[in-house]
Amino acid sequence: MEDILRETFETLKKIEMELNKIFRDIASKYPSINFPSGVYEPLVDIEETENEYIVYMDVPGFRKEDLKITVGDNYVEVYAERREEEKEESREKKYVVRQRFYETVKKRIELPSAIKPEEARASLNNGVLTIYLPKRVVSREVTIEL
Repeated sequence: MEDILRETFETLKKIEMELNKIFRDIASKYPSINFPSGVYEPLVDIEETENEYIVYMDVPGFRKEDLKITVGDNYVEVYAERREEEKEESREKKYVVRQRFYETVKKRIELPSAIKPEEARASLNNGVLTIYLPKRVVSREVTIEL
């Protein structure tokens, strides 16, 4: 059952990535159209080891003070917001397109098994956020004799 869920999840993620790529391609081909910047979901890789999940998330241009990471029993959520301060010289410039003024990122990742939120840790290096999520030991099922 777990394999079916994992395969379904992977298929849906591939579809989501393809749709995001299509919309990015459209936005890049028609830069004069002011597509709403809104919130976008960054690309991620999730590695599973025996003891933990490791999430690698692309968040280029964000500083660690821009990021908020929330960890639950079986999920991690990342929210980031960046605003470029408007400087005096930028008011004098005439932009044809200005898409880098404000950016918001939000991503929630449901994990296949329980984790220990209190032991989670993260680092940010060269625009890649790495989140370490130790697995919670799930109690075993045993048969008892009467």
